Amino acid sequence: MKRERKAIDQMDLDLFSKDKELIQQVQKSREDRENGRIYDQEQGLKYPQHKIREFESEQNL
Repeated sequence: MKRERKAIDQMDLDLFSKDKELIQQVQKSREDRENGRIYDQEQGLKYPQHKIREFESEQNL
C-alpha cells in the first residue's frame, strides 16, 4: 500500500512539474509574497467588490 501511494505521489509530481500554467501561478504567488501583495480574507473580498463597482460605473457612461 505504501509503495502504491508513493508511486501515485511521484506521478502527481511529474504531472505538476510539466504544467506550465501551474508553475507560472506558483512563481507569481512567490513574487506577490516577496513584494507584500498578500491579502487577508477581508482585503481579498474588497478587491473584487472594488472591481465590480469600477465595472458598473464604466457601464453607466
